[in-house]
Amino acid sequence: MFFIKEKPMSLPDKSKRLGDSVIGKDIASLRGAKGIIGYISPRPEADLEVLSEIERKLNYLYELEIQAKAKHRELLDQVRETEWKFHEGVQAMKTAILAQFGNNSNQAENVGYKKREDYKRPSRKKDKPDESNQDAES
Repeated sequence: MFFIKEKPMSLPDKSKRLGDSVIGKDIASLRGAKGIIGYISPRPEADLEVLSEIERKLNYLYELEIQAKAKHRELLDQVRETEWKFHEGVQAMKTAILAQFGNNSNQAENVGYKKREDYKRPSRKKDKPDESNQDAES
């Protein structure tokens, strides 16, 4: 005799949303069940009236979700536009300060520029004469 070892049923992850295809099939099943004459559920959560009410609530929440996503996109656009307006304004201010006070001024340094004198001048590296060459020349 063969014994079939059954895998333990895993619990569904209810922290994740169901896919559109799953919900679509559920809606089709409910509509099909509404056409069955004489269906009476022994379980209250499977009652057609209860399920119809839950479906209405689900559709309402879908509408709210769509509106919230639209508001969110609108808000993101406003934030992006305001960030750019602010950034361009600050760049214009810095340019005006450079034009008014010069690029080697304390005022330019206050807005984030370095003074010309703060930059290290490039210098040539001095070659050290090899000691081995000096010994050979002597």
